[in-house]
Amino acid sequence: MTLSNITITQAEFRAYQRWFQQYDPFSRWSLRVLKILLVVLFGLGLVIGLLGDWPQGAEFMALSVFFAAFFFGLVRFRTAQAFKAKKNAPLYAPRTMIIDETGITTTMATNTGHADWSAYQYVAETPEVFILMVAKKMGQLIPKSSLTETQVTELRQIIQANAPVAVLMR
Repeated sequence: MTLSNITITQAEFRAYQRWFQQYDPFSRWSLRVLKILLVVLFGLGLVIGLLGDWPQGAEFMALSVFFAAFFFGLVRFRTAQAFKAKKNAPLYAPRTMIIDETGITTTMATNTGHADWSAYQYVAETPEVFILMVAKKMGQLIPKSSLTETQVTELRQIIQANAPVAVLMR
């Protein structure tokens, strides 16, 4: 299977980041702790308000809402900044990929490389992208927006037959 002129959009990169936050144990744990702390802070404000000090209770509740908006906005902003950084531009540049039983050969404007299926620790699929993890915190993306439905089905079959660990959508 040959895929030509594959590019990764900011929305597809954001989909990868969301997937990573859900499936990386440390990210998932950190996010849960943050959510609990924000709920506790909001609840503390509510209790203080119910005990009769609404101005101070409202300050705690407003503080929790501010921190929630700040943190989740910061994550989205940093994702956008990483995508737009000039040093990362080659990661999203157009490429041609040849995907077969031996692995994936990627050709870009400046280089060509081949990775055997054994190089991928894990392969996952989201509604927007295929994610081929080559290291604990690094993955190669194949965006579905560049593929036809037939190519998506064919790619799923190749991955299922060759990848060491694959979690694909049905």
